[in-house]
Amino acid sequence: MKKPLEWTKEERSALERVIRTLDEFEALSDQFPVSYMKMFLEIAVRPGLGPTDYAQRLNKIKGPASRIINSLGSHPRRTEKSYELIDKYDDPHDQRKTPIYLTAKGEALAKKLLRAQGL
Repeated sequence: MKKPLEWTKEERSALERVIRTLDEFEALSDQFPVSYMKMFLEIAVRPGLGPTDYAQRLNKIKGPASRIINSLGSHPRRTEKSYELIDKYDDPHDQRKTPIYLTAKGEALAKKLLRAQGL
């Protein structure tokens, strides 16, 4: 029988924080994709960028990134759930830009994620 890996107290604590963080995403949906988690966190950390910027940051092509953004917002495809965690805004100075920010619901989730990390 294989001997299990032994974690230090700090490592075990860090892994438990990851589990608590994932629990917060799972509370939204038990099928919340990792790609959605990463996009949400990217928007939370760097608010105000546009869809193309986030797609580049996550090494995604624009089409799939836009579908993720739309699902995290309030405009998903017909077969996808709307999470209403983000909003896209029109830039009054440049119609080509659509900065993205967290909604109140998204900010509340971000705060839960920080608490799950012990912050």
